[in-house]
Amino acid sequence: MPMIIEPRAGDAEDDASSTKKRSLIAIAGSMLGEINLPKLALAWIILALLPGVLLGLAPLVATAWF
Repeated sequence: MPMIIEPRAGDAEDDASSTKKRSLIAIAGSMLGEINLPKLALAWIILALLPGVLLGLAPLVATAWF
């Protein structure tokens, strides 16, 4: 009985990122199409902007408290 998925031939994800059938520019273009801009902006705000603002305000809050 033949196997449905042959593990020695690679998995399905290998085909999506294979440069044998598609160029790197085509792969990069498809990845760029999958970016969700509102989620990217929210992640940037949470991971970069918010800690920067909090670190910048910390000395001001500390001096005002003392």
